[in-house]
Amino acid sequence: MADSNISSAITWIGSMLLNEANFLYGVEGQVRSLKGELEFIEQHLKEAEDQKLQGPDPDRQLSVFTDNMQLIAFRAEDIIDAYILQVGSMGALRKFACFPCYLLQVRRVGNEIDSIKSDRKEAFDNLNMYKGQPALKPAPSRDVRRPTRVLPSYAHTEEEFVVGLDFDIDDLVRRVTDAEDRAWVVGIAGIGGLGKTTRARKIYNHIRVKNHFTCTAWIFISQQWDRRKILLELLRQTRGGRGDNLSDEELVELIFEFLKEEQLYLIVLDDIWETEAWRDVCPALPKSQGNKIILTTRDENLPRYTDAGCHLHKPNPLTRDQSWELFSKIAIKSRTTTMAEAETARFEQLGRKMVHKCDGLPLAVITLAGLLTTKEGLDEWEHIDNSFGPNLLRGKGPAEYGSGRSIDEALALSYIHLPHHLKPCFLYLALFPEDFEISVGLLIRLWIAEGFVTPSDDWSTPGEELEDIAERFLEELVCRCVVQPVRRNCMRKLKACRLHDIMREFGIKKGREQRFLEILTSSKISAPASSAAIVGYRRASIDSGTSIPTQDSHLRSLVLFRKYSLQDYSIDDMDVLSIDPVCQSFNFLRVLNLWGAQTHNQTLPKQIGNLLHLRYLGLRATNIIKLPQSVAKLRNLLTLDHRDTFPTEAEVPDFLWSMEQLRHLYLTNRDNKSGASKPLKLHALKRLQTLWYINARIVLTEELGALSSSIRKLQIIGLLKQEQLEAVLQSPTVNSGSIRKLHLFWHRNQEVQLIDMDRLCRCSQLKKLLLSGKIREDPTLQFPRNIVMLELRLSGFNSQDFFTAIGNLGDLKVLRLFKSYEGTQLTCTARLFPQLEELVLESLDELEEIRWENGVIPRLKELVIKDCRRLQRLPEALKHMTTVQKLEIRNMPRAFCSQLKRPEDYGDKTSAPAAAAASAGGRDFYIIQHIPSIIIELGEEH
Repeated sequence: MADSNISSAITWIGSMLLNEANFLYGVEGQVRSLKGELEFIEQHLKEAEDQKLQGPDPDRQLSVFTDNMQLIAFRAEDIIDAYILQVGSMGALRKFACFPCYLLQVRRVGNEIDSIKSDRKEAFDNLNMYKGQPALKPAPSRDVRRPTRVLPSYAHTEEEFVVGLDFDIDDLVRRVTDAEDRAWVVGIAGIGGLGKTTRARKIYNHIRVKNHFTCTAWIFISQQWDRRKILLELLRQTRGGRGDNLSDEELVELIFEFLKEEQLYLIVLDDIWETEAWRDVCPALPKSQGNKIILTTRDENLPRYTDAGCHLHKPNPLTRDQSWELFSKIAIKSRTTTMAEAETARFEQLGRKMVHKCDGLPLAVITLAGLLTTKEGLDEWEHIDNSFGPNLLRGKGPAEYGSGRSIDEALALSYIHLPHHLKPCFLYLALFPEDFEISVGLLIRLWIAEGFVTPSDDWSTPGEELEDIAERFLEELVCRCVVQPVRRNCMRKLKACRLHDIMREFGIKKGREQRFLEILTSSKISAPASSAAIVGYRRASIDSGTSIPTQDSHLRSLVLFRKYSLQDYSIDDMDVLSIDPVCQSFNFLRVLNLWGAQTHNQTLPKQIGNLLHLRYLGLRATNIIKLPQSVAKLRNLLTLDHRDTFPTEAEVPDFLWSMEQLRHLYLTNRDNKSGASKPLKLHALKRLQTLWYINARIVLTEELGALSSSIRKLQIIGLLKQEQLEAVLQSPTVNSGSIRKLHLFWHRNQEVQLIDMDRLCRCSQLKKLLLSGKIREDPTLQFPRNIVMLELRLSGFNSQDFFTAIGNLGDLKVLRLFKSYEGTQLTCTARLFPQLEELVLESLDELEEIRWENGVIPRLKELVIKDCRRLQRLPEALKHMTTVQKLEIRNMPRAFCSQLKRPEDYGDKTSAPAAAAASAGGRDFYIIQHIPSIIIELGEEH
């Protein structure tokens, strides 16, 4: 179906009517009518899809009809975008001078919209499925209202959906930690969606495994692997550091020698398809007793190829009872408490019937259950039951994603029943590389730039910010089990997510069918035939290869992502990329993400200013250190991300103040570089929500005092004067109370007095606060009571008054102290820190003793002590703190670490004293022996 393109066009044209009214003057009524036409099409496409699910094999005409509707959506977008591009490039004076040309443009747009209406009517008239029905009325010129819909909340988002694995996990953990087991390779093989990666991940994160191996690494391979990237990632996760300047052979030797000499290692090679991929990585892995490699693969012969004596584990499908348990966790338990017994029985009967169709494949069960969480009534469940079966994928042949056919059917059904506004959001996720950990903030900014997120009576409240709406869109995709949550912060807000590889394959397939997206590999970019095949796609992702296609002038998104995270590789590992084709051929671009790219001259072409529709410009981790003046013409730009540039930090341009639509501005300016001849102006940026890494040295104090009231996330470095700090704390940003995250850095030689903290205390939305720099001692000092995360760096406190003040914060969950306390004793009474879950004490150079009362910090889960080299021992009260799950001791003296040795850490057990010591462990081992995960690393002796 073409509904993703229809929905995308509707939201985009709606945003144009809202934000570009002055450029649509003269054609606004016709554009609004065009939007109504698309909404009319969208509604009837949904009805056609419902009939397709219930009826016999459809007429070929339905496919022709949907293709025509897709082309109409594309034409509609192109007409509006081209008109705005032409009128917007004129300027007011030129428009007045060329008024006849302007009228000609208005007339042309009107004619093209009339042509679309005519083509739409003809397509509907020709559609066989509407024969005999009353004539369809023309689309209204006003917006068509959809029924109000409140997004539900789901309890199951907090659970982990795993059943029936306990025996498998216990057996596999025993094998990989058994020093006598001679198998070097443990293979987990089976069809897609059977839970191979889930098993591997549970083994990898198991406490016994973490404590057994001294070196672990998780490497994702996939069908399109890159040997050099795999080796670089393996180096980073094992030995550490970069190997950009090393040859592949030198990388292999470096990794091999490191693992051979010092380490007992566990390496996971996830989703490996070919023996060639194994041959690429194998030379770097020394084979010796106790070392283990876990492979996950769909080919059960591959593990035997890697190691004749391997242990091959073939996961069984879930039993009926296990499938029902998994399904019930998601779709049943949350609703049975409010239903009558008879109704509950009917839901269960239908549920068991549908679960049986899943063939015991966990992914199929989870996907089906996620869909059914959104269906409230029995009639809706019966509709899904009737749809879930042979009719859904008729004529499709065998399973398409290397998985069971039931998974294909569940994915198709889940996609069909996605609300129309979520379909383009879901498909967009397929642009990210396989197994990529997707930043939620990045994804939300991309969705907004594409126009997928707009205010609506259906899913938003008046005045609600687009970012909050988009966040709720993503949570609904998670609740539907379409997207996998990866990481949440201490406030349970989603920070990272990913697509299951089969879900991504499905998204790519659907996206290609609808010409919504294409994934460009090096072969597709270089081969002329393949290049021609991408013409007409609206979005393209470059996940390998370094050339930008030149054939398609209708792209809306062009994104480049590195396979691994941005911090893992420098641009030295990337070939030089020519950006010129972007500015010459892609005039309709809304999103340009060049993360990790390297250009010839460390800048962008000046023609970048011609991309008037551009809303997102991502230059993170590039060598682009200077922006041309023409960037100031990008008046619609919402996000500029210019962080982490190489080889030097980027200059801050002097035209930022003119980009009044900016919502998110990320800079890197540690070295005080500026392209501005005068201090930077920021007061004109009234829509900013994020201002990150701005250097106060290039901003006047009065500008800091005029920062926008809309800012939610603010990071300022280089504060040199007390007056600058006070200006920030007295600015509209703070006075509005909308600030949520605040990082302030001042020079380490500058001591400040926090005299305006009462203003911060009134910021009810402030949750995360970082203060870096020396703070004048003040027994009356208070911190905002509603913060949940506090980090103090270089504070220089001598008295414990600050610690007591922090301990009285009732909502605080994370506390990090770095060189912030210069006393010798840190005392904590039982009444302090009632909600604290994570405590980090780093580089407290004078600290000798931690004294805690019993019952202190009752919810503590993670304790990190790093580089506190005078500390004598851990607090005795820690032995009673059963909530602690993780302890990290890093860069501490040998004497301190020896006190915490586990019994098994003692090597020589032949003598009686050594045997006695080994049986009991170190002197203070009894304090920490109840903690599941313990990491202890020695520091260098001074």
